[in-house]
Order: sequence, then structure tokens, then C-alpha cells
Amino acid sequence: MERIKSIDAMRGLSIVYMLFGHFLQWWIIAEDYWAYVLLRILFEPLGSSAFIFIAGVSTSISYHSRMKKLDELDFEKIKRIKHEYLNKGILILLIGLAYNFFVALSIGRFADVWKYFVLITIGISLIIAWPLLKISKIMRCAIGIIIWISHYFTLSYLIQYQGQSNLQGILFHALYNSLDLDPLICFFTFFLIGTVIGDILHETMEINYPELRKVNIALKLTLPSLISGMLLIVFGITFQYPTFLQHRTFPWFFYALGCILILFSTLITLEINQFIYKKERFKFLYYFSYYSLTLYLAHNLFYFLFLGQLTFMEYLLFSSITVISLRFLLKFAHDKVGKKFSLKFLISFLSSELSDITMNFSLKNTIISLFNDKTAKT
Repeated sequence: MERIKSIDAMRGLSIVYMLFGHFLQWWIIAEDYWAYVLLRILFEPLGSSAFIFIAGVSTSISYHSRMKKLDELDFEKIKRIKHEYLNKGILILLIGLAYNFFVALSIGRFADVWKYFVLITIGISLIIAWPLLKISKIMRCAIGIIIWISHYFTLSYLIQYQGQSNLQGILFHALYNSLDLDPLICFFTFFLIGTVIGDILHETMEINYPELRKVNIALKLTLPSLISGMLLIVFGITFQYPTFLQHRTFPWFFYALGCILILFSTLITLEINQFIYKKERFKFLYYFSYYSLTLYLAHNLFYFLFLGQLTFMEYLLFSSITVISLRFLLKFAHDKVGKKFSLKFLISFLSSELSDITMNFSLKNTIISLFNDKTAKT
């Protein structure tokens, strides 16, 4: 299946938003901090929620593309795909924990090693989503909504125990820790709904006839996404109005998911009808997508560059220069070293290598076991 450019565009938008958002948070003077608050109110659905959603989309497409090539009775190859998939989730989780460790070490709060920055959430989401990829799309949507409803009541009960050393306090730390970040119980639904969209995309993009593919995209993706997206936005705005403007509140999750569904389905529709991405050189967002995990870790180096020193107008100038400069740096890296600079590729490569090791180890143990059984019988 050909590469879907809208996935890169959405992931790239999420990373660019992260860069501008973090630079604004880090560099702005206290008097202009209103700009950061306004940015999050307007564009926060593009942040980690969209990034996790796109992780679900690409995971589903990759899973179905690989499984389609296999015979249902080829258990060894199916097992290998499962090993690779789980290894990828574990590696992302370990990288996230290592990142958290250095952050916790720098601020002297070691309890923050378990803190839901986006890598932790994506890593665990990958691990627990494996069995759910095999169930129906409707069931996955239902599970996602049920998780959010459960979160509403769970948080209402546990938040009163925040910071306490009793069982409820430990549960709060395990499930939420920092509510301003990306707790699994809140953000796993974005990943799960992303896998549903990925299923639909895989099914429709496999159609060989362009006109029939357009009709299927419209009926199976665009129309349902627009309708459900608008309903989610309306619910998010009206329920406990105006708390949807505060990121990570219960209504905000519905509002954010609605915005993501409408934006992504619009990008896909424009792409499938060839209204955008006509020119191959249009790759500004592609580089930010291709090196997304690399940028997520590396952009922290800019923290002290103008820490608390810039007015809003100065921020607009220097952040734009920084992001554009990063684009050219990423293009240079892409042309010269390609995949070797991509943390996503390195994780996939290591996942594959670890799968070979674990599969060979398992096969070796099986042979030894069979040999021992045969020896015992003789």
C-alpha cells in the first residue's frame, strides 16, 4: 500500500505545534504568558492527543499490511510479528522511563520517574492494544468511550487522595500522576480510535479503482468522521460549559477527539481527491513526522536558549527561525544519513532484532525439550 501523506501531515503538525508550544512556554516573559494560555486553548487538540491518535492509525495499518501477506496457519511468522510489535512497545516505554529518569534527576523529584509524558503513554498503549486489534471496530469505539466514562468517576474519587501514601494515593499516582500530561487512562482512547481509523484506511486504500476508492473514503471515513466529530464537539462544549477550554478536563477529551477526527478525515479527503500534496517536493511536515521521536527528545536542548527572556513578538521571530532551521537540518540529515537519524526506525530495527533473538531462543528450547523427551522414552 502506498504511503498515506496525510498521516505524515497530521503527525508533522503535532510536532510543529509541540515545538512552538514548548518554545512559548519556556522563552516567554511572565507578562506575556497569556499567549501560551491562548495557544493551548486554540490548538491543544493538535498536541499529544493527535500524536497518540496517529500512532494508533499507523499501528493498525502496519499490522494489517503485514498480516495480509501471511497465511493464517503460518503461526511462526504471526508469532514473530507479535514479538516485534510488543518489543516496539517495550522499547518506547523504556526510552520514556529513561527520559523521565533524567527529568526527575534534574529537578530532584524521583517520584516523577513514573510520569505520563507521551512516550510512556504510547509504549503502554502499544502493549495493551495488541489483543484489541483483532476485535471489531465498533467494539473498540465502545471500549474507548467506556474507558473515558470510567475515568470520569475514577478521577472524581481518587483525586482527593493525591499525594497521600495510602492505597488510593498510590492508585492515583499509578493512573494519573500529573493531570496536565498524558495519563494512560485518558489518552488510550485516542490510540484506540486511531486504530479504528487505521482499519478503515487500510480497507479502502487497498481498492485498486480510484473512483471506487473515493466513494468508499467518503462513505466509510469522511462522513462518519464529520458526523461523529461534530457530535463529540457539541457534547464537549455543552457538558459543563465552558470547561472544554481547559485542557485535560473530561469535556475537553470529547472536544479534542472531535477536532482530530474532522481534521484528519478532511486531510485524507483532500489527499484522495488530489487537492493537496500534488508536488513531491512538498515535504515540510514530512521531515517533522519522519524524525518525530528524535525531535521529541532533542528539542529539550533549546530549553535554556532564551529561558524567560522574550516578549511575544520576539518569540514569534526566534521560534519561527528555529523551526525553519530545524526543517533544513532534518532535510540535510534525511539526505545524508536517512533512517539512521530516525529514532522510529532504530526502534523498529531493534524490535526486529530482538524478535529474532527471542524466536531463536524459543526454538532452541523447543528442540532441547523434544530431544530430552525422546531420550527419556528410550
